Amino acid sequence: MPGPSTLVQHWVASGWAAQWKPQLYNYRDGELTPSPDEQVRWVGVPRMSAITRGLLKDVTATPLLAAAPKLAAVAAGVQMEPTWAIALGFETPLDTPMQGCFVQANPLDWLARNRSKPGRDAHLDTWVLHATSDWSKQHIDLAKEEVIEQLWGAFAEMLSCSVPAPTFALAHRWLYARPAVNHEWGTLADADLGLYACGDWCLSGRVEACTSISETAMNAPLSSRKPRLAISACLTGLNVRYNAGHKASSLCLDLLDEHFDWVPLCPEVAIGLGTPREPIRLVGDPEHPVVTGTLNSTTDFTGPLREYGEQMAEQIDDICGYIFMQKSPSCGLERVKVYQDEGRPAQRAGRGVYAAAFCARRPDLPVEEEGRLHDPVLRENFIARVYTYADWQSQLRQGLSRGALTRFHARYKYLLMAHNPQAYRSLGRLLGSLNRDDDPAHIADKAELQQLIGQYQKGVVPLVVPSRTCNPIRKTLDYAMPSDELLPIGEVARLTGVNPVTLRAWERRYGLIKPQRTPKGHRLYSQDQVQRVQAALCWLERGAAISQVRELLDGSTNTPPTLQGEWGERIEQMITATTRLAQRPLDQLLNQMMALYPAVTVCERLLLPLLEALTSRWQTHFDARLEQFWLCAWLLSSNGHHLEILEWSVEPRQLRLAVDRLRPHTLLLHLGRRPDLTALGRALRETNVKKLLGGSTVTLHEAELRALPLTDLYLFDSPQAALRRFQQP
Repeated sequence: MPGPSTLVQHWVASGWAAQWKPQLYNYRDGELTPSPDEQVRWVGVPRMSAITRGLLKDVTATPLLAAAPKLAAVAAGVQMEPTWAIALGFETPLDTPMQGCFVQANPLDWLARNRSKPGRDAHLDTWVLHATSDWSKQHIDLAKEEVIEQLWGAFAEMLSCSVPAPTFALAHRWLYARPAVNHEWGTLADADLGLYACGDWCLSGRVEACTSISETAMNAPLSSRKPRLAISACLTGLNVRYNAGHKASSLCLDLLDEHFDWVPLCPEVAIGLGTPREPIRLVGDPEHPVVTGTLNSTTDFTGPLREYGEQMAEQIDDICGYIFMQKSPSCGLERVKVYQDEGRPAQRAGRGVYAAAFCARRPDLPVEEEGRLHDPVLRENFIARVYTYADWQSQLRQGLSRGALTRFHARYKYLLMAHNPQAYRSLGRLLGSLNRDDDPAHIADKAELQQLIGQYQKGVVPLVVPSRTCNPIRKTLDYAMPSDELLPIGEVARLTGVNPVTLRAWERRYGLIKPQRTPKGHRLYSQDQVQRVQAALCWLERGAAISQVRELLDGSTNTPPTLQGEWGERIEQMITATTRLAQRPLDQLLNQMMALYPAVTVCERLLLPLLEALTSRWQTHFDARLEQFWLCAWLLSSNGHHLEILEWSVEPRQLRLAVDRLRPHTLLLHLGRRPDLTALGRALRETNVKKLLGGSTVTLHEAELRALPLTDLYLFDSPQAALRRFQQP
């Protein structure tokens, strides 16, 4: 199937579509200003329905979504919002050069001059006006005549010219016009069924977004897109251990299963050992251990296990990583006990024989032990290596060229820059040494290119041993964004993960960001604007609607706190200890300050500024509000109050049972993302205790919470406020 660019060319050749080059304006704060745009726009000819009519001419529609429950569940969860649209026709053309306009802070959201579009009837000066979703919801049942009257009035107020009564007017109510939330899904896929779904509701709710993401779906092969990982078979729940049991990993089966396809392997069973069987262990020299039975030490399994490891390393060449069972004499990657003649383990640990042989043949393959993957830092690093390795192997299968290597390097340069700046500079110099003669005829014979491929294989794909003191996003932004540098929209999209179409919508529809413009109209973003995009993402993650984000950003500050004096020194020391994950210095610093000052003072002057500083440093990784909520519990306990902490999310029915059994003096609740306020209200109505409600989303739902018919309900935004309210009678 052709990609969208080829598809659009086909539409144009068939007479269904043509390019539209409007003179665009922007209306904000009562001011109408030109707004040049570099985006290419296409419209149906002679009307928008011409494209769908042409596509459906010889097509039989078949319902597929019902057969794909994964895709159906996602689609069912998309909330759509309505839009009122009207068309106004004037005998005399309006005296304005405007042909399209993005409108803000107005009942209108978008308007277009129909006669400026190719193939339209120019007899009348016809305008199409779209209302905002908020206005449309408020006036959803308004009569069409009233809708026309109000939107016509708003249109007339925008223009500096006179707007007479229209010759004709039409109104149409779209009940499902645009998604309520701008998703960043792109193309949705059910790899098991080989089905793909895409539409404007998958991205920003615009036709351009639908066209751009359809390229991924149309060019994607109808096969599984998940990387394949080899895994110790016992971790998948197979009964292959010596006692005929298993060591099923909830991490792999519940958390990682939806992202990877598994290739279970058990070397003991593969070399002919049954289940149940005599346990095996490592004995002898930790550098070159021997595998024997724990009861019969005369049987040597070292050779068969080593040979099987070498065999599998050659045969399963389509995997992108391997998860081994820890501490296993066959599969352990490190810290495996090696027993001596007297039966005691050696001081030095060894490696599983099978794992050592496999890794020796596949040194570039990402490998990790299941136990270590419970560490979030190690797990993130392993997953990044797996996906990088999968991308690199895909690139090798497609063939290497100068352009392909340049694009691959562009995708991973920031990751490499954060972990290994020296390798980043070396690879950049090698790429720069290539010339057009290398693409593609002589690509395989270029010595420098072979060196480059080798460095990618050893440098980019395995990355480095993860460093807990490394903040890749911060180092990347510091490297790539000096304070006086302006970035194009594509680079901002790469840094923030927000699609360019969405960035344009945030600017024009919601006024979230204000990029600068080149003489040709191209957008350029300062570091402050990029940080504003990241702050907007944080609010969206907390459950805020996109229409609320501008007010939230304008009412807050992202300026890092100033750390001065003794308290500032202590905070800096605790930040250093935190980045190194050094618990003892943290405890010592906290105990020292607790010995000198009251708990409330330590919380206000030390812990809260510490969390604020850390939130500023880790803005794209962490939300410190939950830690602040934990401080509420810590602060109360430090004042002599007994606490019962429920360490999991509690359903409303379970909440009532917990209150009935524990009979607390006060109920302290953290409001999560997108809460069900109706269910919460029902649950709290049956609890006759004081209720303190806080969390990152309280401010977003304050009006609805205060409207709940509840007694003894108090909202708070800081631990001190919770403590003061708790201490009141």
